[in-house]
Amino acid sequence: MNEDKDVVGLESAVPNPKKTIGNLRGSAYDLNHAVADLIDNSIESDSTNIRVTVALDGSYISISDDGHGMDEKTHQESMKLASETREYSSDDLGKFGTGMKAASLSLGKSLTVATKSVGSAEVTVRRLDEDHVIATNDWDVATQVLTEKALPSEVIEKLLDNRHGTCIILEKLDKAFGPLGDKPVTQSRILTHLLELESHLGLVFHRFIDGSYRNKEVNIYLNDTLVRAWDPFCLKADVTNPTLAFDETKVSLGLGREIRLQGYCLPKKDEFRDESEHRAAGGPKKWNDSQGFYVYRNGRLIRWGGWLRTRSSDEHLKLARIRLDFDGSQ
Repeated sequence: MNEDKDVVGLESAVPNPKKTIGNLRGSAYDLNHAVADLIDNSIESDSTNIRVTVALDGSYISISDDGHGMDEKTHQESMKLASETREYSSDDLGKFGTGMKAASLSLGKSLTVATKSVGSAEVTVRRLDEDHVIATNDWDVATQVLTEKALPSEVIEKLLDNRHGTCIILEKLDKAFGPLGDKPVTQSRILTHLLELESHLGLVFHRFIDGSYRNKEVNIYLNDTLVRAWDPFCLKADVTNPTLAFDETKVSLGLGREIRLQGYCLPKKDEFRDESEHRAAGGPKKWNDSQGFYVYRNGRLIRWGGWLRTRSSDEHLKLARIRLDFDGSQ
């Protein structure tokens, strides 16, 4: 059958703006995972310093970096759904061009991106706002192009201090701090989320923070406090008997692909010199639930604890942890 001969016409398949942005806003992110996904973009832009600011009055969240920034064309493209801002490689932490929008809009109605590219003195600012999209219901005018005056003063000052970089500002935060109903978010609730976010970032990006992945350190600040790496394998812990590291094993998946596995047996409780350090080594899930696999994609932790359905957790295995590495080609 010659399908071309059967075609009698062509029609637009542009998605409905109201429903599409509603679907984006319904993405299953919480604050920790949304901010981590946005930090992925900063790491991919070769940033050394990444600053996350959560306003204690709940008015905005910003993620700014000193990466290479975006030129005008790339910035414009980045605001589109399924954007094509660049060619993706196996080293990337994410792809498909929807992550920034989905992660951001899962927390609030308004996403603003300000950027300054290498060699440029100009800061360009663009915004994707649910209220505007619903009001216009037209993708051709969905992105608002703004001036620097649209940014919080402390945000633009940090961006201008850098020679280049990008800053993401999330506003109208109706979902960032959990279900609120008609109640205003309280500062105590935000501070609780900040503690959880700090712990999450220190775990997920620990190999970037301590420089153990590709020998380049990345500084992540949360409200101007440097986030400390949490090493699940306790390789630098103050103990009388260090972690036992087994030889790395490579498993071929064919077609030049492989995964790398390395097992660790952590020190026992009485081998830690400090009780608080032993408690911290248990991790967010505590000791028993922290046994098992730690899965990394290009150095970024994407899953931790548990045995990936190979067996159930066991009190006698709570000191056993396995690092599993793969890259983006898998």
